[in-house]
Amino acid sequence: MKYPVFLAEYLILLLIFWIMQKMQKKLVQRKFETEKKLIRRQMALSKRQLEPHFMLNTLNNIGFMFAKENKDDAQYYFGRFASLIHRGLKYADQVETTLSEELEFVKDYLILQKQRFEGELKTTIEAEDEIDLNTIKIPHSLIFTFVENAVKHGLRHKPDNRQLSINIRKSRSKTEVVITDNGIGRKQSKVMKTTGTGKGIGIVANIVEGYNKLYSHYISYEVRDLVDDSGEGIGTEVRVVV
Repeated sequence: MKYPVFLAEYLILLLIFWIMQKMQKKLVQRKFETEKKLIRRQMALSKRQLEPHFMLNTLNNIGFMFAKENKDDAQYYFGRFASLIHRGLKYADQVETTLSEELEFVKDYLILQKQRFEGELKTTIEAEDEIDLNTIKIPHSLIFTFVENAVKHGLRHKPDNRQLSINIRKSRSKTEVVITDNGIGRKQSKVMKTTGTGKGIGIVANIVEGYNKLYSHYISYEVRDLVDDSGEGIGTEVRVVV
């Protein structure tokens, strides 16, 4: 009887192995499909990133500097513009990037926006010394989208004293990125019907949800309106926890 028993045991093991293979294949396929969806969303976000009006305005300003023979400034801003385009293309089809790379992209964008606002934009980016920005992974364009939203819908419509800050700090075992602007606020932005309000943020919500599922991370964010004593909007704060 031992041979039929051995055969039965072998067949059972073979069946278990086959079931495990099928399950593993399903998991890999599911991960692949999730990753494809994420990349499609990332690419949709990338298309929105550098709006044609911003790019044309930047190139016109650089061209004006060359025409006025202000070559040093023109070459500096052209270098920042080229860096911005390069980074945008580099990560267009990738799901994630480091916080360090993301902040470099944001810095180039803000340098060009400062020039666009003729210096009427003060920005600060600060990180606590113990935080290694090169080891923290996030979906690419996550921080940039919040920054772009602040400039486009909050600060652009403020006549002067435009300020934006990004602070990276430790929060228990997590890292917290706080983006604060002193713009007109979301309520006034909706009243003024600024172009495309909320579309990029909606895509970000889908990206973060998919990214968390794919990599078993828990990235979260919260957008808070800043108001004065009378309830008037005096800016927006975004808190991203990685």
